[in-house]
Amino acid sequence: MQSRIKILWDYYEQNPNDPFNLYALALEYLKLEQKTEAILFLERLLTEHPTYVPTYYQLGKIYEQNSEDQKKAVEVYEQGILHCKTQGNLKTEQELRNALDELMFDY
Repeated sequence: MQSRIKILWDYYEQNPNDPFNLYALALEYLKLEQKTEAILFLERLLTEHPTYVPTYYQLGKIYEQNSEDQKKAVEVYEQGILHCKTQGNLKTEQELRNALDELMFDY
């Protein structure tokens, strides 16, 4: 049986312009506790597909886990909120606001 990473890479190679393929790879690397790889994919998503809003929550959460990256987490959440407003995506906007509020409360 092929590993999930291999399968996800195959999907990515078949359709490299689909942001979900990068997102799925990032989440799989997170699941395997390979944060460095996950961060690389999530940051790449922000560069190549900045309107793919699920990225902001996941990347913000990773940044939150490192006390040195708290400011980055705030910036990521705020950027995501702006994209959600533009898209009229109220559900994800609220999730990002909640994450930001929780972080600021603890910060």
